[in-house]
Amino acid sequence: MSEQTRYRVTGAIFLIAVAVITLPMLFDGEGLKSTEVPQPAADALVPEPTPEVQPLPDATFERSEELRESVDADGFAKDTSTRVGQPVLAELETEADDAGQPAPGTGFGIQLGSFADRAKALALRDRARNDSYHAFLSEAKQREQVITRVVIGPHVDRKEAERLRDEISARYALKAIVVGFAS
Repeated sequence: MSEQTRYRVTGAIFLIAVAVITLPMLFDGEGLKSTEVPQPAADALVPEPTPEVQPLPDATFERSEELRESVDADGFAKDTSTRVGQPVLAELETEADDAGQPAPGTGFGIQLGSFADRAKALALRDRARNDSYHAFLSEAKQREQVITRVVIGPHVDRKEAERLRDEISARYALKAIVVGFAS
């Protein structure tokens, strides 16, 4: 059988197969029916209930006023001079308590330095992070000037924080201090 004959026979078989499939659909009427999706009646549509809006209690507004009064125009808490939302850091007494443990909800951090130039603080923080320390920045106000502190921590054990302070002071040639850490 020649190649041309093979193509003709293959084409004829294909046309017969298409005819066998489509002709019965046309003649039994199923293929001619509309495929419209029935729409529900307009009265059957039920509107969604709107949620009832309840006014906030007056105590919420009173609390927001208290918060507004406790923060200055730049976003620093008036009592701690720390930017709102950042950890509050405080210098500790030189002697640790008997257990060397912080009060519940607090910890210890190692402050590497505080800078008026934020770029210098970022550079030191990035250097500490590259050395695998968990370093972060905390901003505070001192005499109307914003300072950026570089801190590693928090640590639960004061003795561990003091050991790390000594290690960091030697490594970076600076005088790091242990500070109280509370969020």
